Amino acid sequence: MCRRDVVLPGVGQVTRGMDVLKALCLGAHAVGLRQVFLYANSIWGEEGCMHGIEIMQEEIELGMRLLGVTRLEESRPERVQFVDHARLGL
Repeated sequence: MCRRDVVLPGVGQVTRGMDVLKALCLGAHAVGLRQVFLYANSIWGEEGCMHGIEIMQEEIELGMRLLGVTRLEESRPERVQFVDHARLGL
């Protein structure tokens, strides 16, 4: 169950656009992307960060198309399927 009246930040191992969408679908109001940009900045500086933003935007837009949403407000928990890999032996 997801409550939309509670502010829930998404933090952790968010490295891809689909991670952002999953967090938003599960109720996050904000998602931290520090790891992506710390890495990009340490290797390529500002240009790397700008490229990281472009990649993240492309991945989020692709994920939205795959989920069938046109606005982030349309993200809902029903759009995410949980797979218990431990139970499947994976």
